[in-house]
Amino acid sequence: MAGVQPTPALLLFGLRALAYSSQGLAGSTAAKYSDSALYYVRWLLACGLPLDPCWLHPTEGLLQAYAAFLAATCSADTIKNQLAGLKYHLGSFGPVDWSGYTLLQRQLKGIRRVRGACQQQKRPITMEMLLCWVLQLQRGWDSRVQCLVLACVIGVFGMLRRSNLVPGSSALFEGRKHLRRCDVVVVPELYALRLTLRETKTLQFREGEHVIFVTGSKGAPLDPVRLYQDYVAAHPAAPTDPFFMFRGADGVLQPLTFDGLASGVKELVALLGLDPSQYASHSLRRGGASGALASGLAPFFTRFQGDWKSECYLRYYTLGLRDMLRISAAMLSQVNRAWPAGGS
Repeated sequence: MAGVQPTPALLLFGLRALAYSSQGLAGSTAAKYSDSALYYVRWLLACGLPLDPCWLHPTEGLLQAYAAFLAATCSADTIKNQLAGLKYHLGSFGPVDWSGYTLLQRQLKGIRRVRGACQQQKRPITMEMLLCWVLQLQRGWDSRVQCLVLACVIGVFGMLRRSNLVPGSSALFEGRKHLRRCDVVVVPELYALRLTLRETKTLQFREGEHVIFVTGSKGAPLDPVRLYQDYVAAHPAAPTDPFFMFRGADGVLQPLTFDGLASGVKELVALLGLDPSQYASHSLRRGGASGALASGLAPFFTRFQGDWKSECYLRYYTLGLRDMLRISAAMLSQVNRAWPAGGS
């Protein structure tokens, strides 16, 4: 209220309100939005434009120019996310209403048509690829590769998001969000690994835990439980340490990070003679969903294991040649049963 001197109590509640507002987004989303706002400021400076009023009050024409600049290297979805991050930060200074920017919306639709909606989907990691890596691992590899192979195996069978598998860096490790050593345990009577996830993309508000199992296969070459036991024996760590750690050149354990997982997946793929550019860390989650659906499991089980709230996981299913042939074969068999060969 204008003219009213704020009391200490009111100031305290105001500070609490700011603290809660700062937690309105997940940490990874907040970081991306901050980068979006900073990128926009850099673009303004590179163009020789004044920050005031261009920063707080961008016109539709200015946003169109910015979108055209981004379109040179970005997909339509990336541009949409960049503008969303910018809009979020501008909202900290007052209401932001771009609903009337029809020319901008028309331009974004055009960019989507010309540039494509999103970047090319990465190929899935298959069970055969996992098996090849495990067989090569038995010949003797270093600590880092052993950690990478186990991360790939658990990432595929658990259909885990990268944000739960490993932290962005050592400094960004969060015990509630990322897998710790105590979050993965063997259940002897089931001969399976039990994974407990306390915070995921769909569990951000302490609604509970997401518990999944990755079963083993005694005596088989691809046995997640045995791989886990061998890894833990070679890499002793505290219960609250990051789960995926390997020994550096100095012999000290260090956590596997986003970049380490991404580059590691590409290295392992290259060993199989495949194109590393077609694969990324997301290939693990995609491979798990694709493999489960291809095995004939009901979609519900895939949705549960991968912690999906929607049916977007169906987009991860990559049809193989055999599956694609089954489509027309099933249609043909129906009509041929009604009109057998030689019939009139």
